Amino acid sequence: ERSMMGIALSQVILESKLAQYASRFRAMSAAKDRADETFSETRLNFNRARRGLKDERLKEIINGMRKKTNAMTTGVTL
Repeated sequence: ERSMMGIALSQVILESKLAQYASRFRAMSAAKDRADETFSETRLNFNRARRGLKDERLKEIINGMRKKTNAMTTGVTL
């Protein structure tokens, strides 16, 4: 009977440890998911900002070409 109590106590301790590890695993999984989501949002924002810079540069080039073309057709020097 003493060995049965020892086995039961060991089982309770092991189940407690297992529950603790499972809780930690769930917490770490949730943290990883949040980190992945944050990383994806950051990458998306970075790509949008980079695209915005490229668009601005392209607009500047096009506007410069328009001014040059208008100046050439009207005979005005820049």
